[in-house]
Amino acid sequence: MHCAKLSFGLRISGYAGSSGMDNPVSTTKVRSLTYASSPRILADLRRQVAEMAEQCGLSPEEIYDVKLAVNEAVANIIEHAYQWRDDGQIIVDLLGREGELEIHLRDFGRKVEASRLRSRDLDDFRDGGIGLFLIQTLMDSVTYDTSSPVGTELIMVKRHRHSCRGLEQRTGHGVDAG
Repeated sequence: MHCAKLSFGLRISGYAGSSGMDNPVSTTKVRSLTYASSPRILADLRRQVAEMAEQCGLSPEEIYDVKLAVNEAVANIIEHAYQWRDDGQIIVDLLGREGELEIHLRDFGRKVEASRLRSRDLDDFRDGGIGLFLIQTLMDSVTYDTSSPVGTELIMVKRHRHSCRGLEQRTGHGVDAG
């Protein structure tokens, strides 16, 4: 059985302007999940991402794009960082705030050299190898952080026109992803 550790939260930030009146408050909805590095977690992860994206007002087409990008990214982590081992850990942080959905994927597997993180030539017709191309095409911003001694953090951003809905605080609970 592969379980996801799940927590929800709400961050509210703002500051008092020089006039003494509060400036508009920026609200961030946060969902943190921890998964084992197994392909069996992908369906639950796509569901979690879709739920958060829907709460943030993304269109059905944008939700599909985000789910596909996350699926490709996590499949790459499972294959390349963990070489199909299911004993690794993948931490997923979803941050929904006005104007964008930000997704952090952190692995602790085999480190990737930043110079090797590029899509293959699409004129090279063969199976596989277009995940990075899809991720970069579907998302508005893609950043790889390789500064940690172990593993990689991928930060993807999808911008949209709607602010998050239903920004109530929830408590964490376990989800069976298997």
